[in-house]
Amino acid sequence: MVKMIAKKSSRKFKSKTVKIKGYYLIFIFLILILLDRVTKIWASNVKISKDYGIFAFTYLTNTGSGFSLLQNVNLILIIISIIALILLIYFHKFIPKLSFITIISGIVGNLIDRITYGSVIDFINFKIWPVFNVADTLICIGVVYWIILIIRDERKSTVKK
Repeated sequence: MVKMIAKKSSRKFKSKTVKIKGYYLIFIFLILILLDRVTKIWASNVKISKDYGIFAFTYLTNTGSGFSLLQNVNLILIIISIIALILLIYFHKFIPKLSFITIISGIVGNLIDRITYGSVIDFINFKIWPVFNVADTLICIGVVYWIILIIRDERKSTVKK
């Protein structure tokens, strides 16, 4: 079982769905970081709660990780974020480009907050889910897209056998 997983993980990820050249990746990365920063600056300047029924803007600062876990351990979360970035960059050939760029953009966006403010600015509130931000959304989109591609590729490889 371990040999099978190691063999599968050693192959480079080749997706035919999204082809993006390197310089476009840098541009997309910068745009996503800018989008995250602009929305967080807006939220921190407005600092009001606006309720629109099932959706609301609710300004919060989160000293923890997702779902407000690990509160008040900012240095540890900074170190974890940096390690995650290093690992993602090191193994980038095994990650779909679109997933890679959205995940690292989200990590960097929240890392900027942690280093600058000591907490992450959250403001998007769907009321049935913890309050989150654009960076959190980018990470989730990247991970979900990656999982979908892995499942799709796994199904294709089992059909061919």
